[in-house]
Amino acid sequence: MYAQSNCFPGDTMQRWQEAGSMLSAALKNYLDSCCNVETAHLHDNAQSTDLVSRIDSALDSLHVTLAQQLTQSRSTLARTRNRSASTLCRLPKEILTEILLGVIYVPTKHERKFKIEMGWRVQMIYWRLHALGMVCSVWRNVAVNCQSAWRVFPFMDCEELSNKPLTKDLSLQRGANRLYLSAIRSRSWERLKGLEMVAEH
Repeated sequence: MYAQSNCFPGDTMQRWQEAGSMLSAALKNYLDSCCNVETAHLHDNAQSTDLVSRIDSALDSLHVTLAQQLTQSRSTLARTRNRSASTLCRLPKEILTEILLGVIYVPTKHERKFKIEMGWRVQMIYWRLHALGMVCSVWRNVAVNCQSAWRVFPFMDCEELSNKPLTKDLSLQRGANRLYLSAIRSRSWERLKGLEMVAEH
């Protein structure tokens, strides 16, 4: 069915291939049975309430379950395929973490040319962090579990972080105890409520 990879566990690959072959055969048998039911019904014009209820039951339960499981299996295989094909995703977690931190914190050449206010700098940090988390599940897992990526506590109004009210909570949860407070005075200084959050943490 498929060429076996030399670097992948043979028993796992074999079970997957055998399960696929069995599923294909079972679906073929089920399709044939459905066709037989249709043919028998056409030859017998009698109305059958029992047949209608059985078909409704199959459509509402079995077919829904099959569709969900096939969709999930396709998604799993596609994700595995993309990870295997991506050279970046095969890098050790430590290297991926260093790359992520570099993207988040190291200013670009354009940014170094200009004096950027701290408020904008903090926004850029979190824009990049959230953007990296949306690249793929591998990057998202690295970002979520990297404490250093969440240690800048945005001590400012939530709207200054593109309406991300959970940013402070996530920093406290994921940044552990070594937080770097970034306090920016705004027009509504009295609305800054980060002091209570930090004190409780």
